[in-house]
Amino acid sequence: MKKKFWEYILENFTIDNNGRKIIYNIIDWVWMQSMDKEDSVNTLDFLLDGIGIKKEEIEQFIDWNKTIEDWRKIKYGFKIF
Repeated sequence: MKKKFWEYILENFTIDNNGRKIIYNIIDWVWMQSMDKEDSVNTLDFLLDGIGIKKEEIEQFIDWNKTIEDWRKIKYGFKIF
């Protein structure tokens, strides 16, 4: 979903190269945090407010039905036993 969210932003908002770098880092940072869906959406809504994205648009890309093992794969890039 992170990739789809990034592609959605690129397709629907006008952002210069510096803005793209910052926004990608924001998205990457939020995806690596252990926040629930509501906190993730609120954080992205606050940090991406300047591009004109709405909370409802963000919510469709946040699927936080992850297990602890999924979080470890995201954070460390491999399975931890």
